[in-house]
Amino acid sequence: MILLTGRASVLDEVWKANPRLLPAEMRSYLAKFLFFGDDVFRKVKSFSGGEQSRVVLAKLILLKPNFLALDEPTNHLDIASREVLENALLEFGGTILVVSHDRYFLNKIVNRIYAFEGTGLKEYLGNYSYYEEKKKEKNEKEKKKSELAKAEKRKQADIKNIRPKTKKRS
Repeated sequence: MILLTGRASVLDEVWKANPRLLPAEMRSYLAKFLFFGDDVFRKVKSFSGGEQSRVVLAKLILLKPNFLALDEPTNHLDIASREVLENALLEFGGTILVVSHDRYFLNKIVNRIYAFEGTGLKEYLGNYSYYEEKKKEKNEKEKKKSELAKAEKRKQADIKNIRPKTKKRS
């Protein structure tokens, strides 16, 4: 978990993650996260929650982790912050485990989905639209199979009712 020092400037806060960057490199890097001009000298605590999320993301990406676990990362973000997040994650070289209800975000970011189905975990190699398509195909196949089974049952019942009844001899 990345903690922010509210008293530090954005520049100082993010620079802690990689102090070897030159000032010009750091300013360019912060621009990717929409921190331009004098904004980089403002105290972190003076920014909104979405802007502070961008500071955390900038710092996190500079730490170069190989794995990110994100829970509903687009919640409470404005459009600009969402775009920054998406671009940063698309450039990220490691593995991302994300839990999200944001279909647009999932379509843009993920290339593999794991879904709990029945008693196990099923893997879908594609984005959210691919997952939905495959689920629909699976549901249609199951529905058709169920309908065929019902038709076969009715057929067997009809055959049973058509058979001539044998009379008992007395």
